[in-house]
Amino acid sequence: MAQEIKGAALPARCAELGVRDEHGVPMVNSRALGERFEKNHQHVLRDIDNLIGGMSRSGQTRPWFHEIITINEQNGQSYRSFDLTRPGFALLVNRWTGDKPLRFQVAYNDAFDLMERALEARGHELIRGLDPNVFGGVVKAITGAAERRIEQFVEKLLTDQIPAEGGR
Repeated sequence: MAQEIKGAALPARCAELGVRDEHGVPMVNSRALGERFEKNHQHVLRDIDNLIGGMSRSGQTRPWFHEIITINEQNGQSYRSFDLTRPGFALLVNRWTGDKPLRFQVAYNDAFDLMERALEARGHELIRGLDPNVFGGVVKAITGAAERRIEQFVEKLLTDQIPAEGGR
């Protein structure tokens, strides 16, 4: 049975695998991954911590891992988990080898695809309801901002503030 996501149906496969909509971004929690891939959650956390540490040391921070701390009200103990975006999920599980992880990787990629299509459909429904004049202004503002960022990047690249690809 498909769930509803603000006007767009969420395929049941997403719910089965724990892929959910978090403010328009498909996410999955590290606990769900540990259960599905039959990995101890402490090992999943270790792998995520290693990825975040390695990315940080190389100056490559990304918003792919969102740490969540839950406090048990009865004993006051805190429990960690992470919500992962699709790139975070891919980076983490591509390190896990074997037939079973491969099957689950494919299933999760399919679920992320389904979620993205459902969210896109929701977005199309929202766009249809917008005033074309307002929507055009939003597109123009976004396009202008993107052009400015590209110009800044090219300027940094040309002034050797960013190393060229393969130029080690």
